[in-house]
Amino acid sequence: MNSDTLRIRIQSITQKYTAEIVAVFVGALANAASELGISRPAATQSTAGRKPKAPAAAKRAKAKMSAAKSVGRKAAAPKSGRAKRERRSGDALVADGERVVKLLAANKKGLRIEQINNQLGTTTKQLARPIQKLLASGRVKKTGEKRGTVYSAG
Repeated sequence: MNSDTLRIRIQSITQKYTAEIVAVFVGALANAASELGISRPAATQSTAGRKPKAPAAAKRAKAKMSAAKSVGRKAAAPKSGRAKRERRSGDALVADGERVVKLLAANKKGLRIEQINNQLGTTTKQLARPIQKLLASGRVKKTGEKRGTVYSAG
């Protein structure tokens, strides 16, 4: 049995199995709806006797596979839904740093990063670079380590 025949057979079995599962759920839903006195929607009634169609995503994947096979190379991997990373400008980093310095100047005992975030409405990730620059320039000092780090005005 070659790979094409095997693939077609597996797809056929999978579609039959999926259709049976859908039929069981539709039946269970219909029973629950009738017990609650809810009538079935018109779309469900009209499609009850028909064979379910393959999902659009499966059709697209099949088309990609056949196109890749004709060219003799593998299909391209699907792109992830991650967006491009947005970089902040130098001015935005300086502005965030100034906000931190003003806050620390007002709190002589110093603050932990969580406290700074709560008061400025930011996240630790947003303040990491501005605080690094402030520490390097000496405008901010730190004592402690990890979550116990307290930042104070330099």
